[in-house]
Amino acid sequence: MGFTSCFTSIDGDHAGKAAAAYVANEELLSADEEAIKAKITELSAPMNQEKGFDPNWARDVLHSIMAPYWVSVAKTEPTLRAALTQVEYMRDHVAPHLVAASSHDLRLCMEVKHKILSAEMKLRASLCRKESRGTHYRRSEERRVGK
Repeated sequence: MGFTSCFTSIDGDHAGKAAAAYVANEELLSADEEAIKAKITELSAPMNQEKGFDPNWARDVLHSIMAPYWVSVAKTEPTLRAALTQVEYMRDHVAPHLVAASSHDLRLCMEVKHKILSAEMKLRASLCRKESRGTHYRRSEERRVGK
């Protein structure tokens, strides 16, 4: 749904396999116990929130931002900036308040946070690329749908 999801599973699989192959012969480092505890606390935070946003709802909202034709297909500066503003809002005001009632929900909370980051990166990259190339199509600002 939209270009937030395009190839992320495939790319993640390739990246994971490449990372595993890279570290296979590397010496293991010791980990700082306090840093590990802090990361566990951070990652499990949605399980400890009493009120907040359902991760299924947040995922659907993110898809509704990224899926429209004017964001995913015929991109323009104004439509990309509008989508980026909404994604930044989700990053700053929704993602920190996701609530998980189960370990499944906790996984979905992490997934939604990563999808928000992925959407932000894709929108910023799309804003940088002014020309059309491959599946990235930049529509002329003067051309309007229906004309």
